[in-house]
Amino acid sequence: MSTTAKAVSLQAGLEEVLELQRHYTRDNTPEMERRGVLVRRAIPDLLRPALDILESHVPEDARPLDVEGRDGTGGKTECPWTRVHSLPLSPEATTGWYVVYLFARDGSSVALSLMTATSTFANGQNISLPDTALEARVEWARSVMGGVPSDAVPSIALNGRRPLSRSYERGTVAATVYPRGAVPSDEALHLDLERMVGLLGELHDAELRGEGPSGGGGVSAPPAPNVVTVYVGKASQTNLRVGLESGIWGFKRDFDELGKVQPGDLFLLASGYSGGSPRVKPAEWQQHQLSTIEIGEVTSAPFQDDEPVWPDEQDPAVSYPHRFRFVRRGRAETVDLAESGPLGAAVAEGLRLSAVNSGRPYVHEAPLGFRLVEEESVAPSLPPEEEVVEPADATAVVASFSSALSAAGLSLGDDLALRFVCALMAKPFVICAGLSGSGKTQLAVALGRWLGRESRVLLSPVRPDWTGAEALFGFENMLLPPSEDGRSGWTVPPQLRFMLRAADDPDEPYLLVLDEMNLAHVERYFADVLSGMESGEPVLPNLVEEDDGIWRLAPGDEPRLTFPPNLLVVGTVNMDETTYQFSPKVLDRSTTLEFRVSTESLSGATPRLQQIEPAPLSLRLGLLTGTGSDDWHSEGLRKGVEDLHRLLARHGREFGHRTFQEMRRYAALVAAVRPDLEDAAVLDHLVVQKVLPRMSGSARELRDVLSDLATVCTPDEGPTLPLSADKLVRMTAQMEATHFTAF
Repeated sequence: MSTTAKAVSLQAGLEEVLELQRHYTRDNTPEMERRGVLVRRAIPDLLRPALDILESHVPEDARPLDVEGRDGTGGKTECPWTRVHSLPLSPEATTGWYVVYLFARDGSSVALSLMTATSTFANGQNISLPDTALEARVEWARSVMGGVPSDAVPSIALNGRRPLSRSYERGTVAATVYPRGAVPSDEALHLDLERMVGLLGELHDAELRGEGPSGGGGVSAPPAPNVVTVYVGKASQTNLRVGLESGIWGFKRDFDELGKVQPGDLFLLASGYSGGSPRVKPAEWQQHQLSTIEIGEVTSAPFQDDEPVWPDEQDPAVSYPHRFRFVRRGRAETVDLAESGPLGAAVAEGLRLSAVNSGRPYVHEAPLGFRLVEEESVAPSLPPEEEVVEPADATAVVASFSSALSAAGLSLGDDLALRFVCALMAKPFVICAGLSGSGKTQLAVALGRWLGRESRVLLSPVRPDWTGAEALFGFENMLLPPSEDGRSGWTVPPQLRFMLRAADDPDEPYLLVLDEMNLAHVERYFADVLSGMESGEPVLPNLVEEDDGIWRLAPGDEPRLTFPPNLLVVGTVNMDETTYQFSPKVLDRSTTLEFRVSTESLSGATPRLQQIEPAPLSLRLGLLTGTGSDDWHSEGLRKGVEDLHRLLARHGREFGHRTFQEMRRYAALVAAVRPDLEDAAVLDHLVVQKVLPRMSGSARELRDVLSDLATVCTPDEGPTLPLSADKLVRMTAQMEATHFTAF
């Protein structure tokens, strides 16, 4: 993806940013890197030649005008902007009035907005203005202009999920909105910009006369937020990583300091004291540095929750129940601890005390000398993991995962890794069936570890009381307080939080493992997931966790999201009399793999999954992209599948278009990975994975079709489809013994 600043036209530049917004993530992906180039360099360069004309519309004391763009000091911001502003009256975006291009989070539109600063910079920190202050400023501006012009709109919808984006909406005085795909020509854009800058000139005239919402044009600063400091030692680095990814931090005790923490506070998580042991006196501490400080913003009041979040909470004796939520804002590296450094004396000492007291929090009220969050000292909080972002092919993905299984000591048969990975790449829903203890869950866990981060994997045991969609998708809870605009609170299970996280991170594979999936009626709790996978229609509640810690539907956005295509679902199934059978609806939409334990594989020691090396980004992306072609790799295999369909049709058991297409996709993947496999081997996979799982019923219903299938799988010269033939022998034996059989 290009990182040059060149753009053909203003229209093309705005349209390109809107298209890139559809791939929004806080990570510095190639799309977000390109977005930054456009917003910060290309679009300003296209606007600067017009500044001479634009300056004729503002008072002389408001000149010169300038252009600047921003797309995130720390992680990439959801709503980037490029503004035209007065250098004397609005040198920073935290002061005065300006005209700005604001890009919606979802790329649906860009707004040319006349707006007021919505935050102020005080004591080294960006502080949001209260709604009452914004309302007063907007009302004053409209009174100066004589109301909102007829060719403009009074409000915009950026569809953001962060408070800053919503403050942009509240700070808008008047705007012209351009939908994606309908941005007008450069000539029309410049006319709109001139008209909006003319309105800006009217506000500057009033400012220079000493008028304003509170007697002047400046923005008064509310009290600076607190700074919460925590030091994280070497032994807790895994907890640090999980906490950063989940946006939650917790403590074993309810420290008095937690009572001072409130939304909007800055939160510092420091690591890597360069002086060795941090248990030193202040004078010694100040002579060294910290390798990294993760910078966040507190988004909830402290609360108590016993649900495990961090890996060591799997030990019943370990718990961090006293928590608050935060969002990441940036990362500072190699931070000086001297009194004259960017932390200031009080914050530096708070981090020393936290290090000495095992990560205890310390809260500092508007500390003097603290300037860490100034833009030049903060790096992106989510740097790119890999330079290589091209997805690997299916051959590399299967080879890597197979090697990882071998290195981890997990032996499940020569071709199971091939079948498992190709099945997931062909259709992201796989059922692993077999006896308890046959390795089903271990394979799913191994895939999760191969994906790298715990936050991308959720192992969810299915409960017998899952009787509806709310088990996965949650429900509106009328006992929770509604928002000011009347939106109800939701009870949100971990599975829904996980799916929403996957939806927000579409470039990474996520794995949901439903363990013992058929302990409950699958159709009852899983029907909405199946529907969303197949139809592409929105089914996932579009919820956001708001400042009060309650989940609600995202304001001003669609109430439902499409099911994330990057979410892989693996269900493990114990096939015994204590569980429920699957309906054809579920089996048609999945690939079923049977797990068996051979006598030869038994050993004296119980096999345990060893450490698995995480896969690089290129392999993870390869798991999502599959192969470039899904054509049948041989005419013989296509004919074999069609013959199979004719056989099943004679018994009223044929499969439909969906299954046929999934068979073709799977065959193409296997052919790409193992071109040496004969057609019969691939057909064997298709029969045992897609056809036989659907065979369930009485002897009267199935005897003839099983007999015909056995003839195909085991002709006179011996079995040509050995996996399918073996399964048919067992299904037939069960049918003869009980007059009923199932996969």
